[in-house]
Amino acid sequence: MKKMKRADFLMGAAALAVSVLGIAWSQASPVKPGAEMIVRQHNHEVLRVELTDNSEETWTLGEPGHQNVVQRKGTRARVVKADCPDQICVKQGWVDKDGDQLLCVPHRLLVEIRSKGAKTIDALAR
Repeated sequence: MKKMKRADFLMGAAALAVSVLGIAWSQASPVKPGAEMIVRQHNHEVLRVELTDNSEETWTLGEPGHQNVVQRKGTRARVVKADCPDQICVKQGWVDKDGDQLLCVPHRLLVEIRSKGAKTIDALAR
């Protein structure tokens, strides 16, 4: 086995530092002023709320047997309760960063945090 040279070690350390900084940068993208919580069910927008203050609101969406309870507290949102079998949407917890999403597949519900004026497709996806 070859002995690692100093340049190899420095290159590995630099790659590790860049990856750690990238992860930290992506996790630290807070909601910008004027952000919105957009809720869609069955591909139709059912709720749009501006995330501006520290107030708390709760909505029950859907019909009996297919309901989700969505809560907004300040600039965060979550699904508090759902009557779907897997409860994945509830287990996801709070979302509070620009672009974060909660999804309940059985009820076809999508909760998204988005800055106003944000593009739905980023430059890389084009």
